[in-house]
Amino acid sequence: MCFFFFNRGMQMKLKLSSIAAVVALAATTLTANASVIGMADLTIGLLAIRNLDTGNFVLEDDVKIVGGTRTSKTSAFLNGVSSNDSASASATGNADALGQCLGACGNAALLAAYGGNLTNNNASTHISLPLAPAVNYALGDSQILGSALQGGSAGLTRANGQISGPTNFANANGNLINEVSVQAVFTAVSTFNADFYAVYDSFLRTFIDAEHYGVTGSSSTSAGINFNLTVYDETADVWLQLGTGQDGAWQPSGMNASISTATANNGKAKLVSNNGSVDSFDVVLKAGHSYQFTATQNSSVQMSSIPEPASLALVGLALTAVGFARRSKNAK
Repeated sequence: MCFFFFNRGMQMKLKLSSIAAVVALAATTLTANASVIGMADLTIGLLAIRNLDTGNFVLEDDVKIVGGTRTSKTSAFLNGVSSNDSASASATGNADALGQCLGACGNAALLAAYGGNLTNNNASTHISLPLAPAVNYALGDSQILGSALQGGSAGLTRANGQISGPTNFANANGNLINEVSVQAVFTAVSTFNADFYAVYDSFLRTFIDAEHYGVTGSSSTSAGINFNLTVYDETADVWLQLGTGQDGAWQPSGMNASISTATANNGKAKLVSNNGSVDSFDVVLKAGHSYQFTATQNSSVQMSSIPEPASLALVGLALTAVGFARRSKNAK
């Protein structure tokens, strides 16, 4: 009789051990190195108007700023939780929204990847591959400093994130948009030939560890950056033709791009990386004319990870079996 109960106990332990092994195997199948990342960074180191007649960037001798606003906005979203911040300033003031991060923002490996700082001080740091071991985070940041109308400005928008394991959703945004971004009204002091000049660093990366999501999983990630600049001559009631965009908008290709990756249809990874300088079409700024200057800049990412239904079912079945086994053991 004693042997029977001992054997029954051993059988129960073996069952629990086997079920636990199935759960561990299923969890490993879903989470080991399974990552989705989206990275969208746009840093403008210098944005300025050049006086082509003198060869210098415009200063107070060339234009007079009479009004305007600028706003910096950031946001992050991770699995139903969101955070955001905004900051506003005059046309020549600094607007720096607080960086927003959700998830594993204090993770040592994550901080090290960003040079110890997740916000503005690491504008040139780009994350190319998922962190290992995998973490979940969403990060948005933006700032604008200086004046493009008098000496030059600098701007940063960043949207980064990584998700791993079964069923996660995240997105992030960094925005410098009109009223929303930079809007200013200025008057040309004298008539001169001009163009707009920018030094920039842009980086887009999407990656899915498709091996761990399979052909029936629906994981996806997208990343995009956008820059748009227009100048409207209020006196003559015309848009200056700075580029080929709507209303003569200047939209340099290196600062306007989007990529996306999805399991089972278009590969595991994509990368777009550009840096350098670029200038707009030449225009004439006329003495006494009033101009409205508008610039917008945006970075955004979206990510989702949903494993194959069969893999989720395996975990569910294993966990259910554990529950039945424990209830059976307690009943004895």
